[in-house]
Amino acid sequence: MVKRLYSLALMCLLLTSVNAQTPVEISADPADGSTVEKLSSIVLTFVGADEVDKGSKASNVTITSDQGYSAGATLDYGTDANQMVVSFTEVSADGLYTLDFPADAFTSTGATIPAFQLTYRIGQEPAEGLLIAPSEGTVTWLSDITIKAAAAPDKGVSTTYGAEQTIKLLAPDGNEVVADVNSIYDSSVGYSTLHVTPRLLITTPGEYTLVVPDGYLYYQDADYNRVELPGATLKYNVLTGEQQAFTSVPSKDQAVSQFQTLTITFPGATTVKKNSSRSIVLYQDAETWKGSGSLDYNFTYEANTMTYSVYSPIIDAGHYTMNFPEGCLLIDDAPCAPFMVEFDIVENEPLNMVVTPAEGASVDGILNSAVITFPDCDDVTYNPSSITLYQAGDTHDTAIGSAYGTQSTVKQDDGKTFVVNFPGIATQSGNYYITIPKNAFSAGDRYNAETKVSFTYTAPEAATFAVTPAPESTLDRVQDFTISFAGDEEVTVNTSLTSASVQLYKGIPHKNEYGYLTGGSQLSSLSLDKIQKVEGKKGDFTLSFPVPGVEKDDYALIIPAGIFLVAGRTYSQTDTLIFRASGEGVDKIEATPALPVKTLKNISLTFVNETSVQFQTNYASASLYRCNPEADYDTYVESISASKSDWSGYVYIDETQPNKLNIELLNEVSEAGEYYIQLTTYFLYMSDGTTPNTVNKVYFTVDPTATAIQSVEQARQQDDRIYTVSGTQVQQATRPGLYIRNGKKLLVK
Repeated sequence: MVKRLYSLALMCLLLTSVNAQTPVEISADPADGSTVEKLSSIVLTFVGADEVDKGSKASNVTITSDQGYSAGATLDYGTDANQMVVSFTEVSADGLYTLDFPADAFTSTGATIPAFQLTYRIGQEPAEGLLIAPSEGTVTWLSDITIKAAAAPDKGVSTTYGAEQTIKLLAPDGNEVVADVNSIYDSSVGYSTLHVTPRLLITTPGEYTLVVPDGYLYYQDADYNRVELPGATLKYNVLTGEQQAFTSVPSKDQAVSQFQTLTITFPGATTVKKNSSRSIVLYQDAETWKGSGSLDYNFTYEANTMTYSVYSPIIDAGHYTMNFPEGCLLIDDAPCAPFMVEFDIVENEPLNMVVTPAEGASVDGILNSAVITFPDCDDVTYNPSSITLYQAGDTHDTAIGSAYGTQSTVKQDDGKTFVVNFPGIATQSGNYYITIPKNAFSAGDRYNAETKVSFTYTAPEAATFAVTPAPESTLDRVQDFTISFAGDEEVTVNTSLTSASVQLYKGIPHKNEYGYLTGGSQLSSLSLDKIQKVEGKKGDFTLSFPVPGVEKDDYALIIPAGIFLVAGRTYSQTDTLIFRASGEGVDKIEATPALPVKTLKNISLTFVNETSVQFQTNYASASLYRCNPEADYDTYVESISASKSDWSGYVYIDETQPNKLNIELLNEVSEAGEYYIQLTTYFLYMSDGTTPNTVNKVYFTVDPTATAIQSVEQARQQDDRIYTVSGTQVQQATRPGLYIRNGKKLLVK
């Protein structure tokens, strides 16, 4: 038996007030320890007291339950001078309820009444084991069995993953009945309940046995400890029960060639409504899951009719069932009896489909498309599904491209021919195949069969090209390229590669065994329509990426094979070209103050070679950091926002000079050290309105000993240090540009 949280031996609680000469006996109505149907108020009589009053803790009286309920209570004077009434919101849910009265909740003739408690139970004290419904005995049908923990029915019951012994439902002949065991959230009770649901409604007479192994079910207590539950074996004697009267389309009386919409009507009823949020599952031959629908979201209701739909037609032949358990619906506001919808699907002859390349063909030239023709039908519909080109391998097959939807699969005007453009292109000679799923195409109630076409392929010679700047170059900015093909043959962009792009990576990626790029990080990309052909040239193209590579690092320009077609017969080779950024391309902001200052408060950033800048988002913000060379991280100082606030510095675009940012720090910085403003890449767009800023750090120096620029210049003359105009110290002035040395400007050409 579950132990009560609180045990009181006496029906009346005897308490002695502080400094009182005689004890004060407190009598409660209903009596302490009572089992009641509901609670809303308790009358307390303080026997032996002439007068009882509210104390300083009168507002701290509470009521709680072992099921998690908690609320406050109010105190009011009773009909007699020594009576008090405790009132709270009425409770009727099963559980053990405790009223807590702190010391000084009451006073008796000026003396404080000590703390005390009263306990009440609503409902019967729970027993150990499982609450299983229906209980063992004779039933008219068997459709849904619910299981809860008797000791904690408010807890969701879980099953033990990987257990050797599981819940079983056995038929009269001893064979196992196919049933689903799921923990389903029930909105009517507010927690999950374990359901054992046969996939077929059981109305065949006989004795059925439910077996729950010991320890297979458990719940977690208030401290998240696992509490294992004992098992149970229940016998059900099933009589032939009368099912709910209904009609359905499709129905078991007429086979269909497809299923997409299920309509269920209750002829003798006026209304049908859902009474549960659980899902109703559609099975093929009581074995294969074919779909499910929540009674809350996937079924619609109108008058005495309910409708369920699936996204794509189901056409596989078989016997289909949908089991609706008892009480899942309200029929004219009464819980429904269980019922089962049944129907059969019989497939018609599949469509006659001709695929090019054909089975066993030998193919050469460009391979990134296929043609599918239906010679016997004039009006064929494409049902969006993936048609995939694979290269067969010794250990695994590689997907070259998967076409899906009208952008990749194009229907021609005659209604019977489809051109499939794969987003990838075959680049190696070898064995290939194309897969076309069942029901990818339809005409009336006929569909194509699942198809696999295998063939051999000989790849053409790949054309080479030259890139300017040359690979392995070290550049200030890795951004703009020219691609040149030799010869007089016309070169075109292969626009049939609908999802292909030219990519710029920071770091050098590589292809894994499945052909996917790993490593590095993609910095920018160009879709095929952004590749510009040089006017008057047959084989020259320009690439200009919106985001440049400027930080000191290796960069990879990846030009996939087949992006360019040469005279329609050959394609460009696969090329990964490596470039290096010097790190000097980041210096494109002139910052004020450029020299060390005594304090840092107002800052201006001017973007050279730009006519204007604009904030990329309404919530743009940057940050000020202090360099911390002694640690692995820099010290955050404050945030700088593009909108004025009480908690952040303010940054705004200069109205008279729109390529200039003015920054007002929230706090004046006077601690000596090197600082930088960090502009994240989503902070600003450049003059074209689309290119994000990639310079994310601008440095400043604070020197509290500096009293004027002259003194700082004099200090620099003593050590001959060199600074950029943004205030960053450099070793040598090797890159063309403007520098500060010994307090004077130094121009390097």
